Amino acid sequence: MKLFKILLLMLFSTVMVWAVNSVVTNFLASSNGKEITLSWSSNDESGVDKYEIERSSKESSMFNYITSVIPTGSYKTYKYIDKPSFSAVEKDNSPQSATHYSYRIKISYKDASYDYSPVAKVSHDVSGYRRTWGMIKELFK
Repeated sequence: MKLFKILLLMLFSTVMVWAVNSVVTNFLASSNGKEITLSWSSNDESGVDKYEIERSSKESSMFNYITSVIPTGSYKTYKYIDKPSFSAVEKDNSPQSATHYSYRIKISYKDASYDYSPVAKVSHDVSGYRRTWGMIKELFK
């Protein structure tokens, strides 16, 4: 009987850990050479306050906040377009002209707790022409 209780407790703990981490599913990042598209699906969002998208470059292991997305209802699909600037510098001094990015979503709950999605990685290959034009445009902002 004691073994049964231990197994039941382990099963319950495993299900609870899985349930906490399963708000964001199918988190993907893709690049078309101009912009990066992030997409994900949600499960039950009843306790979710907001999603915070964070980005890290290949040169840095630190994730930086990009934007927040307000949940629109459980079992929805979300999409965010990230247009990295080619000459700007992030807070951690890593240039955004990097070609490899990692993204994650910080899931903030109404009770002030939070969790993170799995990391989505993308290779963002930008032509030299597009990179130079992006730098010229940044000079006149």
